[in-house]
Amino acid sequence: MDQTVVTRDIFCVGLGQQFSKWLCPVLKASEPDFTVRGICDVNKNRLGRIEKELGLPGLQTVRTFNDLLEVAADRARASETESPIFVISTPPECHFEQAKRCLEAGFHVYVDKPLTPQAVSAQHLVSLAKQKNLKIVVGAQRRFEVIFREFLRAAEGIGEIQRFRIHAHGTFWPPQPFHPENAIIPSGNGYHLLDTLCWLVEELGGHPSSGQVVSATLRRSPNNPSQYAAFEALLCFQILGRPVPVTAECSNLGPPNFVDEGLLAAGPVGEVQYRRHCAPRNDDPGVLTLAQWDPTHQTMHGLEELTNPAAKPDRGLPLKHLLALLSGIETGPEQSTGAHALSTLRLIDAIIKDGLEIEN
Repeated sequence: MDQTVVTRDIFCVGLGQQFSKWLCPVLKASEPDFTVRGICDVNKNRLGRIEKELGLPGLQTVRTFNDLLEVAADRARASETESPIFVISTPPECHFEQAKRCLEAGFHVYVDKPLTPQAVSAQHLVSLAKQKNLKIVVGAQRRFEVIFREFLRAAEGIGEIQRFRIHAHGTFWPPQPFHPENAIIPSGNGYHLLDTLCWLVEELGGHPSSGQVVSATLRRSPNNPSQYAAFEALLCFQILGRPVPVTAECSNLGPPNFVDEGLLAAGPVGEVQYRRHCAPRNDDPGVLTLAQWDPTHQTMHGLEELTNPAAKPDRGLPLKHLLALLSGIETGPEQSTGAHALSTLRLIDAIIKDGLEIEN
């Protein structure tokens, strides 16, 4: 029996490094479920390069966001397909206004992380999407990575969690002067560190909104004092009804001391210390480690797995999951909706407000 393929129209604004490296290969691999109908960027050369890379017949290219909204509206009126999906991969300070206008126009929205720079504006978008009966999701693809899901399966029923530690290797805050009153958001792996932390806390039976900031410190780079090379925070979450201390670290100075350097690739790792509910076994170390950076996982962020899912059938396409989640083709897991992203932004706000110290 023939089955009709339902294609969702995609319109993309912002074609920089994040789009080129991650979203473009995923969208190419997502045909025919998702078809890019229009792209927008202020940079003419970048616009032409992505147009050529996508290689789609009838693809419309424009230079302004307003023009892209008009193209999407015309397409929606002329076709009988479901509401288009807008993919927003512009700088964070543009996210709120662009996502708001997309929702007001009746379009679903995928926003690259973070949803907005502050939690209060993100809450407005979440409420607006609910009011319009539309979906808004955030590019928090780490929540879909198999390595974390394997970790959660191993942690299920492990016992009483006593301490949790998570680390990301890379830049935490942008290489620019930090001013707490500006509420600058973490960059790169820094955002993923806190977002993955909030998700893992929730999946382990905790409440991300219960997070309390005990201390938080930014360390300057020894080679360039104007940049920040490391971040350390001691947080406390309610997990299964009891307070659990959590250490969150992000550094480009090298791997944490609990990880074999030979296993470490760029990306987050961690460990959970626990006490079993029953008498501990002789072979039970009491520590569950998330440091599985063996050769099968070192390409976690490689383009091969994004463009060739057959190469790693057990890994899937993390970003494609987000688009499918947004379109309604896939109903779960729903950990990357705008509502779930609020816990991460609120934690960032708390870290800044409660006295982020900068080490001189």
